Amino acid sequence: MAEKSQIVEDLNALFKERASFYAFFDTILPKIKNSDVFDYAGFEEKIKAFLSPAVDEKTASKLAAKASARTKEVYTHFYKYDYALRKLLPRIYEAYNIKDEDLKRGF
Repeated sequence: MAEKSQIVEDLNALFKERASFYAFFDTILPKIKNSDVFDYAGFEEKIKAFLSPAVDEKTASKLAAKASARTKEVYTHFYKYDYALRKLLPRIYEAYNIKDEDLKRGF
């Protein structure tokens, strides 16, 4: 059972880090009103407004679009990783006889 305890501990640490990543994204990206969907267009506008005093409008628009696209790309890569991991979890739970009450998940 020591192995199961270690697996549960590792899974709980993983879930904590997962929640931390989403919390980080929540501080950076606005969400579409009344939803959990990130608002990349709104994010782009915020970046553009932030840059506008320092650079001309065309440059601000270009940089804001790039920042928004790169941010979306980071999230997309993380989501693919997260999805693959979540598909694997049921097999881990079964192999180590892990029950919901053993875990402290943030999702």
